[in-house]
Amino acid sequence: MKPHILLAIRPSERQFFELVLTNEYAIEWLQSLDDVLALVNEQWPQVALVDEDFDGPDTGWSLVKMIRETHAEMKVILLTRGDYYQVYDLHSGLTQKVDWIMHYPISDVQVLSEIRRRLA
Repeated sequence: MKPHILLAIRPSERQFFELVLTNEYAIEWLQSLDDVLALVNEQWPQVALVDEDFDGPDTGWSLVKMIRETHAEMKVILLTRGDYYQVYDLHSGLTQKVDWIMHYPISDVQVLSEIRRRLA
């Protein structure tokens, strides 16, 4: 059985993640914050890859907060396009709630490596 991953990624990035992850992982795609409540409560992905703006500005941060409130044990990797240090300054309380932050552009090797580290 493949490990289960939750992906909250911008539509423009989905093809990349699908190509990189589908051979090794079962993927659940989120379209919006509305979708996450039913999904996360029914299925328990082991890792969530969350784009900080997957469904509009800062929606990824809202999703991280929701995940931590309902399933604190889930590993969360946050993807950002912004300045790494500015992300920490703007969201200092929430950066402690993610397991890792990755900055675009992101390679397939980076994605697979970080997911494997979180599942180990």
